Amino acid sequence: MFNDSLPGSFITLQSSKKTLGYYSSKRFKNKSIKISLDEIALNPNFFFYGENEVLQTLGHEMCHQWQDYFGKPGRRNYHNKEWAFKMQSIGLMPSSTGKENGKIIGQNMSDYIIEGGLFEISINKFLSQGKFIDWDYFSWETFQNQQIKEISEDQIVFENLDGVKEGSYITAGNTTLIVDEIVDDYTVKFNQIIVN
Repeated sequence: MFNDSLPGSFITLQSSKKTLGYYSSKRFKNKSIKISLDEIALNPNFFFYGENEVLQTLGHEMCHQWQDYFGKPGRRNYHNKEWAFKMQSIGLMPSSTGKENGKIIGQNMSDYIIEGGLFEISINKFLSQGKFIDWDYFSWETFQNQQIKEISEDQIVFENLDGVKEGSYITAGNTTLIVDEIVDDYTVKFNQIIVN
């Protein structure tokens, strides 16, 4: 998707409540020779979403790496038009909501796969060779995210409410919600949102 233009990077696993992944320029420095290598981190807390989502995160971060070397990154991790156009060129549509009709630029951005695009074709070919994640990862954040069935404007519906009470902090992607009221055995209301 990048025509072998990227210099490579260490791919690390970083557990965090805040993000599905990130790119960090020249994070690693060799001890004996003067070279540096970038880092692309993937968050195993969200691996339960499936291999497509993990590869989407990797593609998103590789676009940041591409822009670092061949373009002009936005200020303080801002996702600008150049980055958005690169995303679209590899078959990922930037979206502030993660769905159609979201804004394509902004500070905290998600994306979705463009049907029939290069990314979809590439990952289908890659995944046809077999699974590449053979491990489950458990953390409280993973468990909590797996329990969420639906999020609306002011409510979350869970599989069950084990460990959830009024005042609980619920992390969903880049957002933390504070539980205001327990409605029934599966549903809570929230009134405060913290965007990380």
